[in-house]
Amino acid sequence: NMGLQYIVVKEGPKDGKKPVATDRVTVHYEGRLATGEKFDSSFDRGTPATFPLNRVIPGWTMGLQEMSEGDEYLFYIPSELAYGNQARGDVIKAGDDLVF
Repeated sequence: NMGLQYIVVKEGPKDGKKPVATDRVTVHYEGRLATGEKFDSSFDRGTPATFPLNRVIPGWTMGLQEMSEGDEYLFYIPSELAYGNQARGDVIKAGDDLVF
């Protein structure tokens, strides 16, 4: 188990706010399998997603709390911090690691 890993792609303003798990956040994201296959994208829909941070996969709840407004990160989320042994839809299989 290596846990959540991330790369800072772009830093936003130094005074950007950091969310806490109980906040609602609005983000643009792209979800891929470790193979590179895209399974979801707010960019493709043309609108960011808004959700309570504590109502998503644990890897997102953890990772987004490291970010400030305007930051862009690349997350490598192991299956135990994603959907674990649950398949999601037709693309995400049980045990899949995810990249956002």
